[in-house]
Amino acid sequence: MGASLLHVAQFASTAPAQFLIAGLWQGLLLTALAWAGLKAVPKISSSTRFVLWLVVFLFAALLPFSAVLHRASHEASGRMGAWASPAHVPAIWAVASVALWLCVSLFSIARLLANIY
Repeated sequence: MGASLLHVAQFASTAPAQFLIAGLWQGLLLTALAWAGLKAVPKISSSTRFVLWLVVFLFAALLPFSAVLHRASHEASGRMGAWASPAHVPAIWAVASVALWLCVSLFSIARLLANIY
C-alpha cells in the first residue's frame, strides 16, 4: 500500500512536465508550419492570420493533454508496458516547467483576448 501511494504521488508530481515535454516538439512543428504557410501566402487578411494563430495556439496548448489521454487508454487496456513515460523529470523541474507553461499560456490568452477588441 505504501509503495503504491508513493508511486502515485511521484507520478502526480512529474506527469504534467513529462506530458508537456512530449508535446513540445509537436507544438513547435505546428507553429513552424503555420509560420511557413503565412510567409508563403503574404496577402492574407489580418483577421485570417489572427484566426490561424489562435487555432495553432489552442492546438499547441492542448497537445500535452492528448498525451494524458493516450497514456490513460494504455493503462485502461493493460498495455502499459508497451508505452513508457516520455521523460523522467525531477519533481522540482516538473513543477517549474508546468508553472512556466501555465504562465506563458495565460499571458498568450490574455494577449489574444486583448487584441480581439
